[in-house]
Amino acid sequence: MPFSLTATDFVYAAALALVFTVLINTLSKVFKLLITRSAEFSYNPNNMDDIMEKCRLMFPIDNVRFNGTTFQRGMRVKAVPSHKRIIEGELIGANNDNMICFITQRSVVAQELDKIEDMVSL
Repeated sequence: MPFSLTATDFVYAAALALVFTVLINTLSKVFKLLITRSAEFSYNPNNMDDIMEKCRLMFPIDNVRFNGTTFQRGMRVKAVPSHKRIIEGELIGANNDNMICFITQRSVVAQELDKIEDMVSL
């Protein structure tokens, strides 16, 4: 029982492959928008020294360059990530994974640098 393919079968297969490719690309873009690398946790002010030491170890890079401006560890900054939640706090540092860390009055925030739309010194 020989199995033969016609030109129509190839056209249908190509069209189906195109549909699946567009679907997968669209879904991956949606997931990238929804899933940004960001973390935030509250801390106890009594443990401030320990928190700062751990953050400095995890984010050892002292200088962060953003839109032509250099920000240094310890500077008070205001950052606006793509999800529009304003972060105002002290810059702790950066790491080699393109993440930066801030400490605010209530929490420690780690944010992917590529997801920050604006950052200014206070």
